[in-house]
Amino acid sequence: MDGWPDGEREVMRTRVLSPVALFCLLVLFFAVRGHPESPAAVATEPVPPISWDRPARLDRSGDDLFWTVTGRLGAGTPVGTVHRSHNDVLTVAYRTFGASLGDVAGGRFVVANDFARGVSRIELLGGGVLATGPLIGDRDLLLAGGGLYWADERGVRAMPAGGGPVRTLARSAAIRRVALDRGRVYFAEGNTVRSVSASGGAVRTEVTGHDMVTALAVGDGAIYFSELGAGVRRRADVFRTAAPGRVVSEVTLTGRRVTWVDCTEARDDCLIHAYADGVDRSVAAGAGVHDVQDDGITVVYAGSAGIRRQVIGGSQQIGRLQSRTMTS
Repeated sequence: MDGWPDGEREVMRTRVLSPVALFCLLVLFFAVRGHPESPAAVATEPVPPISWDRPARLDRSGDDLFWTVTGRLGAGTPVGTVHRSHNDVLTVAYRTFGASLGDVAGGRFVVANDFARGVSRIELLGGGVLATGPLIGDRDLLLAGGGLYWADERGVRAMPAGGGPVRTLARSAAIRRVALDRGRVYFAEGNTVRSVSASGGAVRTEVTGHDMVTALAVGDGAIYFSELGAGVRRRADVFRTAAPGRVVSEVTLTGRRVTWVDCTEARDDCLIHAYADGVDRSVAAGAGVHDVQDDGITVVYAGSAGIRRQVIGGSQQIGRLQSRTMTS
């Protein structure tokens, strides 16, 4: 700035340096303040596991968690074990030899599969067989209103929880997902959600999608489901669209809150989402997540890194919690 008077040179220097100084102060402020809701903070903060088990199925009964794990003896004989967590104290609730365990319901009943013979048993955790029939595998077993409901290779079944005759409510080998609401049993068959009265009767078509239904949740007359390669649907409408390259694999409904899981196609990166009262929240959950149990505040899920618990929602903001606006 040769040729400028000294006073004017000082004024120009001030005008040039002041915005730079302001920018530096802003950078310093945000560096010190941090950003607790950034995706990186959510993804990198580890959540202590309830158990390192990788269960076949996971269920909540009151304040207790139950899950099934199948191991092998030296000769290859399967050993199925039902684990129970009460206030994070772990115990073995049941163990059986020669069977691979599937779903567990109400902390009282478990599916024992004999794949060699192609049959399954519904067993009491205290010991004893309640029913024997076609192979159930990892299909759903539910306890509600004093009755047991499940799907096997031939259709949807029902029986009294205290024992009695097994009734067939719907016939199809394609049924895997089962849900209960207002005295009706809902089930997914291919790309269609149907329902039937819990006491039996005519089967009713509720909604038909575009691809195979992979998850189903029903409550207060509302039906939420996911389809292969798509997001979450509510009846015939799109409720939430999965991000590109991600697939929804689980949907649950607790009161007004809808909770779902989406993962990459390789299932090596999963997110748990929860929507209630106009707010979407999500947390990073790791790989291979399935069987999400939600009580409206706390979500418990099974995955490749074991069984873990996350707090999602409520008035408190947890360091691991990230609020997001999802695509609707």
